[in-house]
Amino acid sequence: MNKEFWNDVASKGALLGVLMALSRIFELALVSNWTVKSMMIVGIEYIIVAVIYVWLLYRFAKRAASRLGSKERGFSYVQGLVYVLWVSIFAGVIAGLANYLYMHYVIGYGNFVEGYSSFLMGMMSATADMPSNLVQMVNEGLRALENSTEPSIFDDIISGINTYFLSGLVCGLFIAAGVKRGPEIFNDEES
Repeated sequence: MNKEFWNDVASKGALLGVLMALSRIFELALVSNWTVKSMMIVGIEYIIVAVIYVWLLYRFAKRAASRLGSKERGFSYVQGLVYVLWVSIFAGVIAGLANYLYMHYVIGYGNFVEGYSSFLMGMMSATADMPSNLVQMVNEGLRALENSTEPSIFDDIISGINTYFLSGLVCGLFIAAGVKRGPEIFNDEES
């Protein structure tokens, strides 16, 4: 892997990371009041951003296949998969960092946990026929969340890397098949 590969991966990963960071900030801002309407909007936004994420990964990999692939060897399935994974990892670093900064310095982690707990308690009280064991399980989960320590910047960055690595892996399995190309057997000058 050469310098051109790493420059391309870093720039495309940064672009995708900024997009994912903006999406996450929008989601956190919208759900900070935790209403059903805001959750529905977040769901729709999540689907739209997921489609854009996959489309951008495909476009980036397609361009990389034409620029980084050689005439003699082409651009293999493995090269496409590795490219998508590295772009996703770079995006995860930026998205994780943005999540930490927004969650801890704009919203405040305590406010986030409090709002989330209030939302879940409101949803449970609105549901009349909720089994008692499910109510108990949610209450225990909320107590554990409220008593847990605040995640560090490294926790959020590692979480972002893991999330985007897994999504890059799943998407990359299909994208790599779509962007691979074989070697150019015939030279255009000889034709």
